[in-house]
Amino acid sequence: MVKSKGKIENKGDLIFTSVLLMMCGFFLFSTLGYRKVSRIFPLVVLIPTVTLLIAQTLGFFNKRLRLILEGLSTLSFGEDKEDLACQPKVQTSKKDEVISVFMWMAYGLLTYLLGFEVASPIFVFFIIRFYAKMSLKFSVLLGIGVFVFLRGMFVYFLGVGLYGGEIYYYF
Repeated sequence: MVKSKGKIENKGDLIFTSVLLMMCGFFLFSTLGYRKVSRIFPLVVLIPTVTLLIAQTLGFFNKRLRLILEGLSTLSFGEDKEDLACQPKVQTSKKDEVISVFMWMAYGLLTYLLGFEVASPIFVFFIIRFYAKMSLKFSVLLGIGVFVFLRGMFVYFLGVGLYGGEIYYYF
């Protein structure tokens, strides 16, 4: 998916991702018609799915975002050897794998304690700043952008209350 002279080389991936995004968006909007108790699980699944599909779609047009997304997807699920031979070899050390696992565990703990809306921008900030080694300004702006997107899209536009976290129940 490399841009050459302003054009996307593999339009098939963009079309497939866009169709998936439209389908998940349709499911997300149709879920809002369910009773409140019935729509919790579909929303928990669909909200991160729609968020990741939007990020992947934007990655087709922004090289920096595409590189970040490719860097975060380090797990392989049994690709064919021919596919692996075509791809450039990325050297990951054991330290990087341990940091990645630790960050995901910390994100789970932060989500449990602070809630999805607060934990996601913090997680994005730390991943972009320390794992992807981007500038502080870019990391802060992306973290704020994630917060604004989550608040605007799901709380104001869709009217869905995101998980608030355990700490907020005590205050």
